[in-house]
Amino acid sequence: EHVTTSIINHSSVKEGFSGMISLTPISGMRLSDSEVHYKLDVVRYLEIKRKAVPVSVEGAPAGVRVVLQPSIVDVLLYVEFPLKSDPEKELKIVAEYDDIVNSLSGQVVVKPSSLPVGVIKYDITPVAVKIVEESR
Repeated sequence: EHVTTSIINHSSVKEGFSGMISLTPISGMRLSDSEVHYKLDVVRYLEIKRKAVPVSVEGAPAGVRVVLQPSIVDVLLYVEFPLKSDPEKELKIVAEYDDIVNSLSGQVVVKPSSLPVGVIKYDITPVAVKIVEESR
């Protein structure tokens, strides 16, 4: 499933770098390669916190009204610097209605349906919301 490598040591890194690195032998196994090529990209980034981002539901059947609990989440974006787009305009968080079929608790994992250009990674809190069908 995985193979470890020797340690890569670099200091005062200001840009991406690459090289060859040796694989750590595994007892009782023969590896077809003794080393591999690696590439590490190095970028400056900003942490952008967005509080109370509304969550929308996608894929709900026509005529079905739903309530989300909670209906807002906090998002932490790790975005390449300099910014290539406006994180305030492009961030949209959704819960897929169809995911409730596989959920025993009614909890559905939320995810971005669109992200600003340059986002390296993101964290959403809470990671899931409850979808409740609203009675008429």
